[in-house]
Amino acid sequence: MQTKTKYSDLTDEELVRQYAAAAETHGQDTLSGNFKGTHVQADILVPIDQELRDRNAVALLAPLLESQNDSVRVWAASMLIETIPFEVERTLEDVLSKPPNLIKMMARNILENWRKKKAERE
Repeated sequence: MQTKTKYSDLTDEELVRQYAAAAETHGQDTLSGNFKGTHVQADILVPIDQELRDRNAVALLAPLLESQNDSVRVWAASMLIETIPFEVERTLEDVLSKPPNLIKMMARNILENWRKKKAERE
């Protein structure tokens, strides 16, 4: 039986490390069509998202925007778009400049939703 990680017990660095690892694996699972695996990784990413928000520590994900892995970049971008929108838009535009795949589609959706939300505020 698998025990659940208590994310509140982890350090900020451990959270970011686990976030990056889960985002990378999520991307691999997405591209290989292992959608059961994507759900497993989402079950890691979502509570880490919440824990970072609870700690007001979302900004710790900013270095992940420079990752070599596009899935890591897109997951981090989804968390940081409200905090550092210029950097996130630049990251997502870079992902969008690459050949089509499902990670690129996720990046497009995040960017389109952000721009729509931003336009509604103006």
